[in-house]
Amino acid sequence: MDLPPQSAGRVTLDPDMGLDAQEAQEVDLLLRARIAGEIDRPTFLAEIRRRGILADLA
Repeated sequence: MDLPPQSAGRVTLDPDMGLDAQEAQEVDLLLRARIAGEIDRPTFLAEIRRRGILADLA
């Protein structure tokens, strides 16, 4: 984009952010249910949002 360095912005990552083992298992279970057709896409997205894994953009 050919911008000067001062206008490029900054990103800060939180190293403590991430899934613990139980959250990872829950997401895996939800994803498997979604792939198997046991739950629909809106339900899948609502559940991972409810768990705070996916930000609610609404």
